[in-house]
Amino acid sequence: MKAQTVHMTDKMLRDAVIAQLDFEPEVNPAGIGVAAEDGVVTLSGSVDDYAQKVAAEKAVKRIFGVKGLANELLVRIVCERTDTDIDPQRRLQAHAGGPRRRYRRPGEE
Repeated sequence: MKAQTVHMTDKMLRDAVIAQLDFEPEVNPAGIGVAAEDGVVTLSGSVDDYAQKVAAEKAVKRIFGVKGLANELLVRIVCERTDTDIDPQRRLQAHAGGPRRRYRRPGEE
């Protein structure tokens, strides 16, 4: 009895990757483009956060027939961050009602 060899075409591989990304709950595939050539899959486009980029990469690597992966996904910032979001000192000042005040002991000038 001979073992059968399954040969996956680039179109079959691309379709399998798209189906896997659609099935993956941690990935929003709306902004992801998929290309396949000789078993090497290329992901392009953008995702909302780094966790989606990693989840998409792991999902593709689980697929039979994938020989390599070029993950060209970009992580885009969904909302703009202000200085108070980034700098903890400014965040404290914003919540404390202004710049830090120096407290003086009684009798100090």
